[in-house]
Amino acid sequence: MTASQADERKAVNYYHGLDTIRLICAAVVAIGHHYSNFQIFESERYNRLISSGWDILWNGPAAVIVFFIISGFVIHAPYHQGKSFSTGEFYVKRSIRIVLPSIAFMIAFVFPDIGQITEVSWKATVLWSLICELIYYFLYPLLVRFNGRMHIPLAISCVVTILIYYVYADVFVDNRNYRALGYGTFLVGFPCWLAGCWLAENLHRFGRLSALWINATRVGIFAMAVVFKLAKTQLVGFGLFTSSAFILNIFAIFATFWLGFELVRMLDRSGPAPFDRMGRATFSLYLVHPVAMRLFEGGDHGVVSLLLYLVVTGVMTYVFFLLCERPSHRLAHKLGNRLVGRAPTERQTAGTAAAGD
Repeated sequence: MTASQADERKAVNYYHGLDTIRLICAAVVAIGHHYSNFQIFESERYNRLISSGWDILWNGPAAVIVFFIISGFVIHAPYHQGKSFSTGEFYVKRSIRIVLPSIAFMIAFVFPDIGQITEVSWKATVLWSLICELIYYFLYPLLVRFNGRMHIPLAISCVVTILIYYVYADVFVDNRNYRALGYGTFLVGFPCWLAGCWLAENLHRFGRLSALWINATRVGIFAMAVVFKLAKTQLVGFGLFTSSAFILNIFAIFATFWLGFELVRMLDRSGPAPFDRMGRATFSLYLVHPVAMRLFEGGDHGVVSLLLYLVVTGVMTYVFFLLCERPSHRLAHKLGNRLVGRAPTERQTAGTAAAGD
């Protein structure tokens, strides 16, 4: 790495545009969870075809994989750039900003149906990915010791995942979801999160793509997610290739390189991307949309239902962000900074998604 590259890497503490990518991923999850039954044509066959095609477009689990990669990147980037690491500060900041909003989600979504909650249905909520995140945060103080050599735990986690594939054959049953391992899903997703840490250490290796090529890359990564969902939902009988627990880890390889090229382009930005401000509420959108879905259970699930769902979800997201997520961020920064005797910056107080916070 050249001296200019090193200086550039150390100067970056916020990537304008990253919150926009988060927002898009959360929107994919929200739309993908909404069951649509469009009644556009007189022919029921055509209506089913349109509805199925629309459903295949939105690969929510693939979007969660992108979340994992981004999470690993934003956690590791500041420490790789030289920020001092404090275990207490890290645990307080990362846990409070996830746990408090998650408790609010459980009160609104899980507790009302606690009598019907089973182990299977519990893991079917969005909480499965948050559990994975918390485990990764718990492990990070050990991983930070590999700073500059994150390829080592990444390689080890890949070997562990391959062994899981070999031993736990049930992962490859047709149409299995990414959380096929239940509470052990974090092991399968760990290489994706560590890929983000690896990306933080190797971003200087990525070149700047032209507008044409970056747009082609975006189309390609979206198309890959669509193809993988098509394989999972429509090509049953192919075993290995219809299990998200496998094909989405393959997707993670391409998504990591796509994000690398996106992040390098973000270095040229001096101000927020168009949707960065909305992207600050991504976690709220991720938590709130299942609650909004309950308002649209039953009915025809047509175009009007979809539009109303999107509007209601947007309003609920904004309210949840103001009442829960933003205060949680501020509390996390206040307590975390107090542990190390540091005064919070204005950006941290505002609860924005800085690369390391």
